[in-house]
Amino acid sequence: MTIEKLLYHGSGFDQDELMPGFLRTGKRVEWDKVESNDWLYTTTDKDEAIAMAFASMIEKTYGSTEYERKGNHIRVRFPMEVTPSLDELKKLQLYLYTIRLDEADGWQKNANEHNQIKTEWKTQGIIDKNILGKEQVDLVRWLANKRVELRGGGKGDVGMPNMLVHW
Repeated sequence: MTIEKLLYHGSGFDQDELMPGFLRTGKRVEWDKVESNDWLYTTTDKDEAIAMAFASMIEKTYGSTEYERKGNHIRVRFPMEVTPSLDELKKLQLYLYTIRLDEADGWQKNANEHNQIKTEWKTQGIIDKNILGKEQVDLVRWLANKRVELRGGGKGDVGMPNMLVHW
């Protein structure tokens, strides 16, 4: 008996096929020394997939400069002094995709020492036939047990006058 391995991908886009961002935009983006939009990233952890989508959409929508998550504590930094409100962030549209791990899609275990996510997988392939499901994420519910810090003013702890904390 073979046990099917499932992967989860969070996205701000309602799509019928998933692919690395570079294939959609034609523009390369590097997030750290290991990860870039040359790859499509997934995880075996649903909550982590939603967190990855949340971080991505905050960056795309509001220009966040840093996103850090430790358990249920999320800290987001923005370059501007006035940050978006938590209520604004709760309006973001996110989708959670369930994907069958199929070696034919070119999946590789991702070993990123920077983000410490041990459940992450990546591919440069286009995923369509192995998408088993898609659901819209209820962000209000997902954020309900999270502590969220929104900081304005860029990087570092100096000059961070604007901070909103939600428990």
